[in-house]
Parts: sequence; C-alpha cells; structure tokens
Amino acid sequence: MPKNNLRWFRRGAFGNSINVAVALIVVDVVCLGSYLFSGIACPIWLLVSLARSIIARQDWRVAIVRASFPVGALTLVLANYFLQERIAADSAASLIAACEKFRDETGNYPDRLTQLVPLYLRSIPRSKYCLCCNNFSYDKSADYSPIIWWCEFPPFGKRVYNFGTHKWRSLD
Repeated sequence: MPKNNLRWFRRGAFGNSINVAVALIVVDVVCLGSYLFSGIACPIWLLVSLARSIIARQDWRVAIVRASFPVGALTLVLANYFLQERIAADSAASLIAACEKFRDETGNYPDRLTQLVPLYLRSIPRSKYCLCCNNFSYDKSADYSPIIWWCEFPPFGKRVYNFGTHKWRSLD
C-alpha cells in the first residue's frame, strides 16, 4: 500500500465507515428487525463514497473498500430482515393453527392469546427476534372477526391476518 494511502487509513476514514456500519446494524437489526434506516442511508453513503473516491482520485483498491462498507451493511441488514419475516410468518402460522383448534373445540376464538397456553401452545412465540416490535397482537372485538398482527416494518407497517376471511393483508 502506498505511503499516502496508509496515512489516509490511519486518519480514520475506514474507522468512520466501520462506526456507521455498526450503528446502522445495531439500530436496524438489533432494535427494529427491519431495514428502515439502512435502506435510506446505505445508498446515499455508497454514492458519497464513490464521489469522494473519484474526486480524490484514490487508488481503485481503496475506492472498492470504501464502497464495500455500505454494500456490506445493507446486505447484512436485508438478510436479517428476510430471516425475521420468515420467523414471523412461521410463528404466526402456529398461532393461527392454535386459534383455529381452540375454536373447533370450544366454538369460539380465544379472548386472549394466553388462553392457548399450555394446551395448544407451549408459549406465545415472538414475532421477531429484536428489541422492539417483537410481539404478536390479537384483537377479538364484537364488531368484527378476530385479527392477529405484528409490526412488519416499524413504525407503521403491520401484517394482519383476519380469522373471518382467512386472508393476510398489509396495513400502514
């Protein structure tokens, strides 16, 4: 590595990229289980990184490394999001099956999901494995069919299952 690039590395340009990548991963993966911030920040970060490399006329290897941080962070966050959605869909399927079995045996849907434990489920599963927006919600109101939902994309995107129609829909 040329002396000039080594000095640039020591000034913290890669250190800043690592800090930004870690911050985005912590917020989106650990806290939210989505790609809310990374989906906005990483494309902008990539464009800025490429522009800075072109303007500074840096070595192409340095430019590739700089560009790999936003691409890598977004890839990791998106992979986690799709895994979390698969977990939520599988957990929801088991909850729905337990609610239907409860209805078949009692004639009514449960008033609360906790009524399914321990006879129909060992425990109420989490919708996603992150710090917030990680629980299923259930509503059995006299005005409409029972519904179950989870927060698919915080803060507003919800995935809702209606027991009356037996269909999924997205709700903003």
